[in-house]
Amino acid sequence: MYDKSKNLTRNVFSVCVALALPGVFRSPNFDPTKTTDRFAAIAIIITILVLALLFSKRGRALAAGLCARLARFAARHAFAVSAAAFGLALLFQALLIVNLNRDTDWDVLTIFDTATGQGDAVTATWYFSLYGALRPFFFAMHAYSSMISGLFGSSRETMYLAWYSLNAACIDFSVIVAALAAKAFFGRAAAYLSYYSGLLLIVFTTHMMTPYTDTFVMPFVALFLLFFSKLWRKESLAEGCARRPALWAFLLGASAAGIYLIKFSALVFLIAIVILGAFLLFKNRSRETLRKTVVLAAVFAAGVFVCLGAYKAYEQNQDILVFDNDTQIPLTHHIMMGMHGTGGFNYDDVLATLSFPTAEEQKAFHYGEIKRTLKEYGLQGAIRFYAQKYELNISDGTMLHWMGYDWQPEMPEGRLKDFLKSAFYPDFPRFGNYRFYSQAVWAATLLLAAAAYRKKGFAATMLRLTLLGALLYLLIFEGGRTRYMIQYLPCFMMLAALGLQSVGGFLGNIARRSRADAGRP
Repeated sequence: MYDKSKNLTRNVFSVCVALALPGVFRSPNFDPTKTTDRFAAIAIIITILVLALLFSKRGRALAAGLCARLARFAARHAFAVSAAAFGLALLFQALLIVNLNRDTDWDVLTIFDTATGQGDAVTATWYFSLYGALRPFFFAMHAYSSMISGLFGSSRETMYLAWYSLNAACIDFSVIVAALAAKAFFGRAAAYLSYYSGLLLIVFTTHMMTPYTDTFVMPFVALFLLFFSKLWRKESLAEGCARRPALWAFLLGASAAGIYLIKFSALVFLIAIVILGAFLLFKNRSRETLRKTVVLAAVFAAGVFVCLGAYKAYEQNQDILVFDNDTQIPLTHHIMMGMHGTGGFNYDDVLATLSFPTAEEQKAFHYGEIKRTLKEYGLQGAIRFYAQKYELNISDGTMLHWMGYDWQPEMPEGRLKDFLKSAFYPDFPRFGNYRFYSQAVWAATLLLAAAAYRKKGFAATMLRLTLLGALLYLLIFEGGRTRYMIQYLPCFMMLAALGLQSVGGFLGNIARRSRADAGRP
């Protein structure tokens, strides 16, 4: 059963990636007319060279040899190359944070204004009563903002710089920790490849300019993977477990609690582990394995409840924010909203929900609306709607990075700042280049994640099952935009690293066969 579940997960994940690829490659981000002429020329030349290498036996051998040399160089100087790349990433982030400091909108603006003491108390009470899941993030950012205010002042520009810097630090930290988890699961080479994938996928982007739960949950996700890697060895908790397993189990529970508090949708990791763990326990039904699993599960639960209990006690005794738990929007609202429009946020649905005074009445309205919508769609309409929603959930390589910002052009402010604005602000001349780059990296990530097909151990299966759960969650609940995939990027980094290893092995075989053919008479 366990082996069948691994094979089924591999096959279903490959099908899901295949279904996503048409939307990814026909995305408007790949529109060459939106790029500058120089960038388009370079992209066309690179594409022609790649196709020539792929469809020519000699070209494949040349490409394989070149990749092998680059791999050997990177292996010999792995730490130096990684440190240099990280230094460039820090420089890139610093330039963007200092020069593209802009005001926000949507949820980020409400949380920012309230956390920094610049918002309206009535609006804050209304907002955080409706969206209780955002309170832990608010309390954390309020504490951080208070510390920054005491050290550097409380001007709006200072606070934005501080929030962007913390967001960038969370992104960088998650990439490094995910690489450490990849090392524990898959080895040193996979760790470096995961690190490079993360740099391209999330660090050399503008995601740091949107300080929200999508990126702030990533460190907890990466820590969860790292702590779990300390417990899991040789397909079992009982064989080769790391020293101090109780400590790692407790920390694993604490990181799971952090994920739950910041963005609970990222906890599909836990569901994947429970499903696969149950299959594995059924396969290896030894008393020692069962005993150790039960003990570590109890310690894990203790870590969860200690952290959640501490937060609950803080929330009930704090005097920073006034809210009413009875007016919190039910979870069924997000299912209903995920069935309307494009499957994303819909303010009309919010107003419809708020037109009912009690949670029971709201749930009854949601159930009725869900039934009515499904009946209205019919089978063909539902398939068409969810196919469109699936494409929107996974097809945008930029992940809507500009959401929440006032992108109105300003007067010239200097050569460097004007260049960065031109490159990263929508409707500016070079923004199409950034969109093309982001889409290309995302397409490569999906292809490489699928290329890791032959990796079928517990860790690789867990990552695939997690992403399948994420895709299913975003189909059922509010989705309709690729931004919601940010929380799962550590999984994509690791699978892309495994895919790179598989591709590297394939190219290495081609190079060896070419050398052998060249030596024949």
